[in-house]
Amino acid sequence: MHYAGIELARSRLTAVYFNRCVLLAEMLSPEQALSAGYLDKVVDESELLSTVTGVALAMTTLDMPAHRQTKLKARATLLQVLDESILKDAS
Repeated sequence: MHYAGIELARSRLTAVYFNRCVLLAEMLSPEQALSAGYLDKVVDESELLSTVTGVALAMTTLDMPAHRQTKLKARATLLQVLDESILKDAS
């Protein structure tokens, strides 16, 4: 697995699922992926469009410059690790 993929998984998954999924290539059901941290939400197919629309509408109320800066601050370490990982993967 590429370094960048490992780091993305490390940033999302619980330690137990990280080992099971990254090291052992375990496949997960949608519900397990939710518990593991891969997914934020699982909805029935019939609810998909309304759920996505609701999330998108809620995001329109955010102060986008503040949202962007907060995301950059919250993910600064991950972004640095990903930059380094991409360089490792490229060599």
